Amino acid sequence: MKISLRKANAVQLLINEKLSEPVSGNVTITKYDAVKPTVKEATQKLFKDIETKRQLIYVLYSLRKKVANVSMTVGIADLLTDLARNEKEASFAKQLQVLPVNKFDNDKVTEILADIITQKDAYGRSKDAVTVGLFDEPSNEALKDVVTTLRKEKTQISDKLLHLNVSTEIELDEKEYTVLKEYAIL
Repeated sequence: MKISLRKANAVQLLINEKLSEPVSGNVTITKYDAVKPTVKEATQKLFKDIETKRQLIYVLYSLRKKVANVSMTVGIADLLTDLARNEKEASFAKQLQVLPVNKFDNDKVTEILADIITQKDAYGRSKDAVTVGLFDEPSNEALKDVVTTLRKEKTQISDKLLHLNVSTEIELDEKEYTVLKEYAIL
């Protein structure tokens, strides 16, 4: 049986849910219970649960291996790397967008600095510095264009990933199929 990578991801999530269910290693026996049959039944259930989880673990990692191999083959791994790079670049660009923008040319900054130095505060002290943003308006506009381009690129990468995840399939072997059917995952 073939399943898409998207379905394989959903199957892996369901397997992990089943694996997270606790296994009971004890039994409560009341005064009305027959000890030997109750312990025997609980022990059988414990070993059945252990075997179930072992089978599910086998299928989970078998699926992961198949998904990883086909992802490399069809280019999904590269697209995921491109997506991560895109997100890192966008994050960095957003950090730059909050930097102050210098709206003055150097002559104007010199003039402002001269005015500040001549002004005195209530204690007769003058300022000896002025803080100036390093980004000019064209650089800030260019940065906005970069962010827009990165958003478009992210959308394109995401669309390619979705297409590949839906259209690419892996083959389940008989054991995987049987285990998934037996535990109502497929």
